[in-house]
Amino acid sequence: MTYELVYRSSKGNNNYWSVNERFTRKETGHFQWSSAIEINQIFPQLKAKYPTLFAKKKTERFYYLDVKSSKLIKLSPDQEEIKAALTPDGIPQDNYTCPLKITDSKYYAIAIDAPD
Repeated sequence: MTYELVYRSSKGNNNYWSVNERFTRKETGHFQWSSAIEINQIFPQLKAKYPTLFAKKKTERFYYLDVKSSKLIKLSPDQEEIKAALTPDGIPQDNYTCPLKITDSKYYAIAIDAPD
């Protein structure tokens, strides 16, 4: 099964987390996870890594979408995990990694050769 992260605005519009690491209303290019538990675990890290994208979005408006059944289920991240994802000065930790997956079910990786 595959799941997608969805933000429902106060007007009822669905905004999906895309492979371009932003929210979109388009029907394609949504980032997909293999389990709902994985979304709940990664959500605090996404919120910490992209604070401006999540700044005005209330956590209770986030859902995950079961792609197969098209059913929206309320996201339930642990608030302590959200706080733990930030360093004391409010900067996200750098241990977050996220594989890219697009709708054609192929995975892509980006490798960077550093001098050290």
